[in-house]
Amino acid sequence: LSNSTWWGSGGVENSLLTIKGSVSNINTALATLVYQGNADYYGPDRLIIEVSDLGNHGYSFEYDSGTSVTTLSKPGVAKTDTVVIPIVVKSEVDPPVITVPINPSLYEDTPREMSGVEISDVDGSMGVHAISILCNNGFVKLDPLVSGLTFSVGTGMLDKHLSFSGSLGDINTAMRNFTYVPKKHWHTEGREMDEIVISINDLGQEDPELDAGTRTETLFLEVLPVNDAPEVRVPGIVWKLPALTGGYTLDYVETSYIDEDMELVFESSVQITDNDLEEDDVSDIDSVMFLQIKCGNCTLDLRESVAGLWFMDGTSNLGSLIRVRATLKNLNAALAGLVYQGTPNYN
Repeated sequence: LSNSTWWGSGGVENSLLTIKGSVSNINTALATLVYQGNADYYGPDRLIIEVSDLGNHGYSFEYDSGTSVTTLSKPGVAKTDTVVIPIVVKSEVDPPVITVPINPSLYEDTPREMSGVEISDVDGSMGVHAISILCNNGFVKLDPLVSGLTFSVGTGMLDKHLSFSGSLGDINTAMRNFTYVPKKHWHTEGREMDEIVISINDLGQEDPELDAGTRTETLFLEVLPVNDAPEVRVPGIVWKLPALTGGYTLDYVETSYIDEDMELVFESSVQITDNDLEEDDVSDIDSVMFLQIKCGNCTLDLRESVAGLWFMDGTSNLGSLIRVRATLKNLNAALAGLVYQGTPNYN
């Protein structure tokens, strides 16, 4: 606006504004006057408009007591007008706010406590709120010591989908250090990140006649891969026994019985699995594995004719010791024809 002087913030987003200009210019400015209440405020307010003509019209009388002379001068005495416009800001439901950490990461098969999840509600934190949690490729475990929550879906112990309600304080206590448990042997390398979708609803507690306020946020997680050990699957029952040291397990395998001088044909019952490898990936050098089979009083025979086997240290597909390198797919194809033949007359 030309030919005017502004005090304050230049007439933009200010609670106090003073301008000086011609009547037409001031009216032009007032034609676009906008009132905006403070964030989340509702209740009574008022807009006070004061105008002064600065005494630009008429004369003022000044009396000099020393000389007993009265003189006229310009400008005249300033005249003012004040108008107060009452304003009532009506309440509206503000949805709760969910704060989540940015893309936390963890290792495959390793649970992680998730800190940094916080829920706030400017309309009131004392009433009951309802929350829903959905996890795509993992599970959520809440603090079991938190009371005051009512569950409609899940228990909070280890769930893909949770729905429960409670006060905002109890919900925040439960969520402040909840645990994310990834699906076994699952990671995000070469895949989209996992998602935990959190939705909160204030159930219209501020005013039951208003719609409830709902907010949804998504927590994205990166699950880093680890090298899983391969596993040999054999016939019969296998018991996993804890080792005394080292933090690993020992396999106790059910005994196989055969008559003296008879063959034991395994017929695909011995197989290798590895969660890190895809069996169809036969061209990737990273999928090559090493296999060793040995026995004390026998001859082992890999009778299946399989290409892509590299026998090592002078061994072959026949003997009491077999050492071979191949892809997982080729190793399993060779093991499909594994035969055990005891030493003659041995029992």
